[in-house]
Amino acid sequence: MTRASTEYTTFSEQEEAIAFLRDCAKHVIPGNNNGNFAEVNDPQTQRLANAVENRVCNAVGAFMQFNGVAEELATACKMLKRYPWHGTEISKSSHLEMTWFLVQNLCYHFKEKTKLYYNNQKLAAQILGLSTPSWLKEELRLIDSEMGKAIRDRGNTVHGWNTRESSIYTFSMVELLVESGESSRDWDLKSHYSDAKFFLGLKAQKYRDQANAIMWRCFREHSPTPVTIVRRFNELADAVLNENALLESKETGR
Repeated sequence: MTRASTEYTTFSEQEEAIAFLRDCAKHVIPGNNNGNFAEVNDPQTQRLANAVENRVCNAVGAFMQFNGVAEELATACKMLKRYPWHGTEISKSSHLEMTWFLVQNLCYHFKEKTKLYYNNQKLAAQILGLSTPSWLKEELRLIDSEMGKAIRDRGNTVHGWNTRESSIYTFSMVELLVESGESSRDWDLKSHYSDAKFFLGLKAQKYRDQANAIMWRCFREHSPTPVTIVRRFNELADAVLNENALLESKETGR
């Protein structure tokens, strides 16, 4: 098992992630009635504080959306393994084809959410006075290398002719022949279906693990991390609410 897949299986148990989310819920989640700047009386300071708080909220929200795509890819992997439409007019080949398009679309979404996360991280860094991130091109190159085919096939399906995976195409042809009454020992429908699920599952799991690895790398290694952003925000909030800190900052010129 790779490091990425190991981290995925234990995501909900990550103490760091849980602590981070609790901190966000306490301090910067929109709608919180006990916000950091609730006691600020000066209207101009209040407006500035709210602008800072909104930017931090956006940065946190971008991380949550970022994580959501990796979770959805994991769900799609499970969907590929199970055919739940018994007794309906949905064929197994249709199930595979539509679920595989979902995987392709999620790869595209992940690339776009990576950009969204970076842009919000960059803006939050600027407004909080933190170092500007510069990792986007590196991660996009990796996404294009590892997920590029799925993203391109998704684009061809949306904007042009369908691009079908060979395993799905082969199985759909065998399925059609069997349903039409043709019979041959060379057309083992069950075997073709198992092969299609197996190879599609391998690809989907690779995309899932790659997305998960990139997400955690951005979360832990690409500064400023979400934890750093929240901590810096809380430091600024404490400074605004602490009259002595404000006086000291004026005297020192910081």
